[in-house]
Amino acid sequence: MQMNLVTMKKLVSLIFYVFLGGIALFISIMPSSYAASITATIDWNNQTGRKATQLNYGLNAYQFTDPNTAGNPGNSNYKANVAFMKVGILRLHNTERMNDSHSSRLGWVISPNTESYKWDVAKITKALDGAYNNNSVKMLNIANWPSYMDDGTGKLKPSMYDAYARFCAELVRIINIELGHKIPYWEVTNEKDDAYREDMSSLAAIFNKAYDAMKAVDSSIKVGGPAFANAYDYSGIEVFLEKTKDKVDFVSYHTYSLSNDKTTKTELWNSAAGIGYPDSFVSDAIKKIAPNRASVISAFHDEFNMERNNTTQKWLNDTTSLIYDALAIRSMINAGSMGSMAWNEGDNWWGKLNNDSNWTKRPASYLYKMLNEHVLGNVVSSSSSNNSLVEIFAIKSNESPKKAFVLINRSQREQTVQLSFSNWKTQPLNSTPVSIYQIGPNGYTTGSITHCALMSSQGYSLPPDTVTVFEYYLS
Repeated sequence: MQMNLVTMKKLVSLIFYVFLGGIALFISIMPSSYAASITATIDWNNQTGRKATQLNYGLNAYQFTDPNTAGNPGNSNYKANVAFMKVGILRLHNTERMNDSHSSRLGWVISPNTESYKWDVAKITKALDGAYNNNSVKMLNIANWPSYMDDGTGKLKPSMYDAYARFCAELVRIINIELGHKIPYWEVTNEKDDAYREDMSSLAAIFNKAYDAMKAVDSSIKVGGPAFANAYDYSGIEVFLEKTKDKVDFVSYHTYSLSNDKTTKTELWNSAAGIGYPDSFVSDAIKKIAPNRASVISAFHDEFNMERNNTTQKWLNDTTSLIYDALAIRSMINAGSMGSMAWNEGDNWWGKLNNDSNWTKRPASYLYKMLNEHVLGNVVSSSSSNNSLVEIFAIKSNESPKKAFVLINRSQREQTVQLSFSNWKTQPLNSTPVSIYQIGPNGYTTGSITHCALMSSQGYSLPPDTVTVFEYYLS
């Protein structure tokens, strides 16, 4: 049978479109190793002037006042898993510490509602006995005051300013002198800028009195504060700094990313990636207001996390929190923070550990282990061709031949990264080993790869929602 011209044209067209469809299907199922690569670059000789120290990889310790959890007798699972995280600095903080020590699990004060208030030395001794026996630097926050001193609005009675200073100094004497724990950083108040929003001068006056009394007991300690709830209250921060500039050793502040039932992971991570802005402001304010002491006043971002609500509750338990913390830490270091501490080490809500009988580790707990073990040093210039998909952070150590970088895959899908390095002091051989540490949905893995394989033209494949540390040892 002979086809007419029209029929033949239709057949050719059909074959053509089937061919195009096949190509489209082939492209859609191609392995991700063939996907368009992200380019990540590192200049090992271009130091940015920032440093990643153990103080940048810290946590708040909420459970620290409970002898049955942190101290003696303590909980062995809690202690082991906090130690596992290799936390660089622990901010010992909760607001319950001023509660009655007999009726409150976390309380440290005897008769806080009466004029007979005093520290419960026996409970404090047990709480700190054997607690956090690792290399973590400690900061102890004195969040508030016994209720007897409060005026009923969250403010300290003016008649109690000196008494509160003595009360703070007494805690320094108990912990650093009598018990010999030698905690180096002490922080006065927590988020009291809410109560003193229109009267920051009074909060500064409270701080100055406490500073003098505490330093008189132990002159070696660093005393700072006031742990601003609103890190964006720039005028309030400037007033506090102006009134305390001749004394304060560090200025501290907090940020929590806001969200609602429509917030996406990407929006939350964008917030984390920009969370370092207050660090830039505070660092600049210190230089402007206290130029003669700017080199000795630190900026501490000592609480950060996402706001907890119905949307974020699950995310705080999974790799969403892992990516959030990694992006936030990168942002804060690049912005000039000298210390950062996530909220918190372990509870039912925000913690890096679950508050269950085993204090099981959530994904973000592995981040602190990786960063504190492998990413300490001078920050060097690095860039990603698409920060909305993969972000990069790199350091080199001036004390050892270590170089390391971190890739944060925030794209929610697999990505392939083509790496480009410049200005090696010693060029790696093809066989030079590169250690790899990764945490993500499939858990924590370690391994190694050769430099040649890492630099393959096919790029390096990153699973979704992962943080990966790469480590070289060469000069």
